Amino acid sequence: MELVDTWHFEYFRVICTRELSSGLGTRLWESHVLPAAFTERFILHGVLALGALSRNMVPSRASGRLTSFPGYPAGYSMSKYNLAIQGLNRRLKASPHSWELAVLGSLIFTSIETLQGRDDVARMHLRGALAILANSEDAHAGNSLLKADLADGLDTISRFDTMPCRLAKPYVHIPLQLPSLPPRFRTINEARDSLSSITSAINSLHCKETLGVRSSPLYTPALALTQDITTLSHHLESWQTLFSAFIARRTPDIETKTCVQILLIHHQVALISVSTFFYSGVSGRNTDVSRFSHIIELARDVLRSEQESRTTTTQPRPGHSLDVAIVQPLFYTACKCKDGIVRRRAIELMDKIGEEAIFSTRQLSQVARWVVAMEEQPSPVRGSPGSTIKEEDMLHDIELTFDSEAGTCSITAWRRVNRTWHEVSGQIPQEH
Repeated sequence: MELVDTWHFEYFRVICTRELSSGLGTRLWESHVLPAAFTERFILHGVLALGALSRNMVPSRASGRLTSFPGYPAGYSMSKYNLAIQGLNRRLKASPHSWELAVLGSLIFTSIETLQGRDDVARMHLRGALAILANSEDAHAGNSLLKADLADGLDTISRFDTMPCRLAKPYVHIPLQLPSLPPRFRTINEARDSLSSITSAINSLHCKETLGVRSSPLYTPALALTQDITTLSHHLESWQTLFSAFIARRTPDIETKTCVQILLIHHQVALISVSTFFYSGVSGRNTDVSRFSHIIELARDVLRSEQESRTTTTQPRPGHSLDVAIVQPLFYTACKCKDGIVRRRAIELMDKIGEEAIFSTRQLSQVARWVVAMEEQPSPVRGSPGSTIKEEDMLHDIELTFDSEAGTCSITAWRRVNRTWHEVSGQIPQEH
């Protein structure tokens, strides 16, 4: 698998299977879906799409909907999702009696659609899976244990109209499900999985806190939530200490060095996310600016390593690998950092990457420029180091919709003025 595929597969394996099993009260994902991903290509594509969406979908304070993490290339998930559907169709044509694969595929497709908020399509997949279990002669004559597990899992899902995150009550303290850090990281994969677990916990807290904001305009952070954020901060500090020791013990090759830099980038993003938890639009403090600058420098190193690697090998252009490694954190920097110089440095580096990256990625630098202009235009001094962007000028929860037929990218964002959310929209042409 490519780097980005491994990144999202391991997130599904380590995080999604545990969360889905816990939330739905079934080990179906661990006992049947995950093993099938190693033998069935369409299942692999499906779990890659689900892992990417789960990692990058966060709740919007303004609209209450799930929205993509800034800079996340939704085209990756949709591409994998389409490959999964096409693969299942080919598999069923070759072997029409493979009821188990049809049900597993429908289960994955239901979860993908639900996570995107397309509940009608999710119900369609769910009804199809239930119909296969109820009416297929092969299902009646097949593995009774597998059928029972699938039936229980589908029955549980059918009780939910939407994802558990969107059904949850306002914040009630539940202890963080953080893994205990090992005494030392033995492999780069162990460090990656540990950081993914922390990232998942941050996303879960964002979900709970957002639901609290939506439930009451007078919502204030609970003490327990504040304690959880402190715990996450300490966990990130401990992770950094362990990872620094891991790096010191090794003389990495180019590939390992690139993986190290990518993990350090995402560690910086996690630190910023935690430090600005209650102030999602405000990232102008000196510590945050330093972290954003560090992201840019690490991204330069990753790009340099990619270029060096391609001069000595016949590797294809990086494509989605650069999306997850560099473009997403740089777009996050350009949108979240309120220092005019730093955010422009991020955009300039995105322009350089855009010369090699995939089509949709090249548009993100244009979107970032639009965000900067919308936030800084009301200010008397645009982009100077000492200029201050007022809270009411900041944009939150940026959503992008690419329309290849119309050749445009539509942008939706939100401003909070006098405790009321106002939608802001724009449109930029796609490059050809």
